[in-house]
Amino acid sequence: SSSVSALRLALPNRKSRAHNTISCCGGAMDRAMAAEKEKLAKALGSTRKMTPEVLQEICKERSMWSQPHLNTRLYLNYKGFDDIAGLENYVGVKTLHLGNNNIAKIESLDRMSDLRCLFLEGNRLTCIENLHNNLELRQLNLEGNAIRKVANLSSHVKLEQINLAHNQIESLEDISELQSLTNLTNVDVSYNSIEATEGVVEFWSQLAGSVRLLRYHNNPGVRSIEHYRKRLVNSLPILGYLDERPVFPVERKSSKAWSEGGKEAMEEAKREHFRERNKSVQVDPERRELLTRMRKLAIARIDREAKEREEQEEERLKSAGLTPDPLTAVSSGDADALADYAQKWRGKVNLYGPDGLRDKVSKEDSGESGPFTRFAPPSRVAVGPSSTPNREEHQHRAPEPSAAARPASASVALSARRGQQAQPGASDFRTVTSSVAAGSEDHTTAFQERQFSVIGDEHLDLGLGEAAAASSGSGGRFSALQPSGRTSEMHGARREELAVMPLIWQQNQQQASVDEMRCMDQNFANSRAHTAGNDLAALD
Repeated sequence: SSSVSALRLALPNRKSRAHNTISCCGGAMDRAMAAEKEKLAKALGSTRKMTPEVLQEICKERSMWSQPHLNTRLYLNYKGFDDIAGLENYVGVKTLHLGNNNIAKIESLDRMSDLRCLFLEGNRLTCIENLHNNLELRQLNLEGNAIRKVANLSSHVKLEQINLAHNQIESLEDISELQSLTNLTNVDVSYNSIEATEGVVEFWSQLAGSVRLLRYHNNPGVRSIEHYRKRLVNSLPILGYLDERPVFPVERKSSKAWSEGGKEAMEEAKREHFRERNKSVQVDPERRELLTRMRKLAIARIDREAKEREEQEEERLKSAGLTPDPLTAVSSGDADALADYAQKWRGKVNLYGPDGLRDKVSKEDSGESGPFTRFAPPSRVAVGPSSTPNREEHQHRAPEPSAAARPASASVALSARRGQQAQPGASDFRTVTSSVAAGSEDHTTAFQERQFSVIGDEHLDLGLGEAAAASSGSGGRFSALQPSGRTSEMHGARREELAVMPLIWQQNQQQASVDEMRCMDQNFANSRAHTAGNDLAALD
């Protein structure tokens, strides 16, 4: 029983201690929260209260004058001020920015008698007041407040711009005081709650002599006003910007024509406006004649210079003992000559068709008469029935000799061909067409050769020469590849002419031949080294 009583006495003591502990913790938390609130309130109080000291700090922060009377522009926006105060010494301010604060009343601006621009957008204003000493106001921005009626502005006859957008104006009567401000040029009452549909055009026509910009859009009644824009444009003769777009001269003329003759007259006025505009940009006849004469002189000069260049080129070719090529300009890569050449052949293709053009060219080159015959491309120059060895013979053919084993004549010819190649340039992809040699016995054969000369004969010439040289020391193995008779004459003539193939192909072909010879020499050297190594291994 004694133990039970002792336990009963101990339990209340434990509960009281736990309660005291919780109370102590809660008190500490309350004190901490109170201190934070006090610090926050102090900080907010220092920014919300507009005092001379706070204004001095803002002037330093935003690079304004520390002496109040020297400031003509004062930027106090975005500071969270609840009221306007402490501006008694800022008597020289002409532009005052108080936007985006928490200001509910206009006050303390009596000494700013020279104030021209006042910005109070984004505050809590409900009315316009206490501006009777600021008669020099030119611009007043009250956008984004809670203003319901325009008042106390009738004495501000110098006011030119007023912004009342995003307020709570509900009727035209609430803004009727604007009609007494005869110098207003820019008026913005958009995004309000004006539901009037009758008398809107007549209301704004009272400001016809001054308003140049009017924003009335996004009011509930606008959508119900018939021909709203046309009527307003006609009522405000100097209006240059209405709602969200400019008023161009063509719109003003068409709106006036619409009021007089309806839609058809409006469309005709638009067409007439564009005709007049096109006439105004036309060139004067005298100037047109002068330009035409100057253009003709320039064309004649260009033709004369081109002819002089052609004559100089012909003289240069004659002095060098070469036959002038009629397609020299095309061969040199001249852009104009290439364009003319391509245009000429396109015209012929359009006139005769591809097959007909082939027949015509074949007839002209062969000298035949009569109806066109279908052109059949001839086979490549034949070099004898044994010129194309069968597969077995090709497989057992010996490799070509290296540069050291080549005949001197073939090496000299190849070196001469390499030396004649020009450096790659912008015209490397042009084609050079060789003319038929004068005094040729068979024009048909020459035409066929010209048709297929794009394949090139250098590889064939070199191959035949090398095969002939090799046949002398190999028992006539390549004797079947030697050209004879007519074929030799044709290839001789072709070697004297320019190849009809892109220059870059020629250069790449010769470089490939050089690389191939180097590779063959390396292979022969490796083969000899391998053979010598095997011989040494056999001796060992």
